[in-house]
Amino acid sequence: MQKRLIIILLPLILACGYLPETTGELNVVHIFCSIQDKPYAEATLDSLFSDRIITPKPEKIFKLKWHRPVEFENFKKGPGLLVISIKRPEDSTGDKLFERFRKSTKKAAPVFSINNIYAKNQSFIAIQGEDAIDFEIKVSQNREWILKEMSNALDKRILSYVRSKGLNKPLMQQVRREFGINMTIQKDFMVIESDSSRQFLWLGRGFPYRWLIYHIQPADKFLNPEVSKVVLKQILDDTVSGITVEDIYQSATVEHRDGRTIRVIRGLYFHPESNSGGPFFTFVVNIPESTNVLLISGFVNFPGYEKMLLLRQLEVMALTYQFDRDSGERR
Repeated sequence: MQKRLIIILLPLILACGYLPETTGELNVVHIFCSIQDKPYAEATLDSLFSDRIITPKPEKIFKLKWHRPVEFENFKKGPGLLVISIKRPEDSTGDKLFERFRKSTKKAAPVFSINNIYAKNQSFIAIQGEDAIDFEIKVSQNREWILKEMSNALDKRILSYVRSKGLNKPLMQQVRREFGINMTIQKDFMVIESDSSRQFLWLGRGFPYRWLIYHIQPADKFLNPEVSKVVLKQILDDTVSGITVEDIYQSATVEHRDGRTIRVIRGLYFHPESNSGGPFFTFVVNIPESTNVLLISGFVNFPGYEKMLLLRQLEVMALTYQFDRDSGERR
């Protein structure tokens, strides 16, 4: 019996192990929708994926590409797949594609997902409404879940890409010694400035320019979101030479990422020497059994080009932090 079970499962195990990487830009969502349904679905989905990051140009987190259902095979290895069906008006393409996946997966619900169906770290979601109003209601009811599914898969794709380029283990060890965390750092980063007396480390990499910056600060400075923005501006202006944090488009919010609740400060900075600037973020991380917080900041400078994915790469690396118990006790 055990041998038979192994023989049956082996092809499934091999198939899962040999899934290809997704193709195309990592933040694209391919939408498969009939010509009849698109006028009823387009505004709802544009609103669903309307979140933007100020870089300073507003950039959408997800890029939407619309296709007819008959084109599904051409894009099935894309990073995000969204199959849409609206029963009224009737059509013979979108409804048929939806039913194909519902029957093959034995899903009864009108909204369901399938992970890694054709590629690694791929997100697939199917949504069916009775009519345009019911479709809008279902999207609204499942808004947070849909965005979470897409966002988590995007972060996994980015982390896979980062790790495929190699890791800088000496820098990872330095960060562990100085800040008590294990964290993924891509191979081509190097130290720009380090000052252990100020508990400050500045890492960077070449064009397109990206920085990772670490500080340890008293936790009571970051209890109030509005005050924390002012405090962070002063800290960055004092330690990161040659930049100025702008007063516009700053935000201090709580985000839910990778199963964590993270305090995030976002904003823009200006670099007078190059007459350019870009977006930055700072994660405010509570240090276990400490009256201090760890600040992990990411900066991007890529004038004239899109910056959202570059910023997200830094965020995803920062989100890999894990406090090392031994290092924390030594500090």
